[in-house]
Parts: sequence; C-alpha cells; structure tokens
Amino acid sequence: MQRMPLPYKRAICYSGFRDGQSPDDGVFPSEAEILEDLQLLEGHWDALRVYACDLHTERVLKVRAIAYVLAWRLARFVSRTTSSKYWPGTGRFMEADVRRGRILAWGQ
Repeated sequence: MQRMPLPYKRAICYSGFRDGQSPDDGVFPSEAEILEDLQLLEGHWDALRVYACDLHTERVLKVRAIAYVLAWRLARFVSRTTSSKYWPGTGRFMEADVRRGRILAWGQ
C-alpha cells in the first residue's frame, strides 16, 4: 500500500474554555465566545485541533461552518457584482473560500 503524504498546514491546538468553564462541570464556551476566539486566530492558522467530541467541539464546527457559508454567500454576491476573482482589497482568491464553505456546509 502506497502512503500519500498529507499537505502541510499551519495548525494550532484549540480549547476555548475560559475561567469558570469546564467540561467536567458541563460549562462550555458559548458560540459567541468561540467566534471571538476564531476571529483572533483567523489568518494565523490554517487548521485547528480540538481535544474531544463534546459540546465544545460541536459548537466550534458549527461556528466555522456558519462563517464559511457566509463567506461562500458573500463570494457569490461579490462575484456577480465584479469581474474580479479576489476579495476586494485583500488579494485573496474567493474560490478557495467558496470551496471550503461547500465542504464544511454540505460535505461537497
């Protein structure tokens, strides 16, 4: 069996728990707190590693999926209003965000 190497990605281990929150006590970060964290991390990392299959991880995935669906919708709107394939003022290729949004939202 031939092994194929995985592509390199800048990654970080992420746990959004704050003071007074603990999975042992059933007190998890809210979606708003997770979004705040992910906005701070955006642009610095390509991937997140989470530690468990619990409510926190479920919320992280939900917040990420919502963010990419919104990016996908925005990219579709912008692409209809301009001939550019890049996010205005960023030089970042829109289609990459569209693909990520499709995968996260619909597994396609």
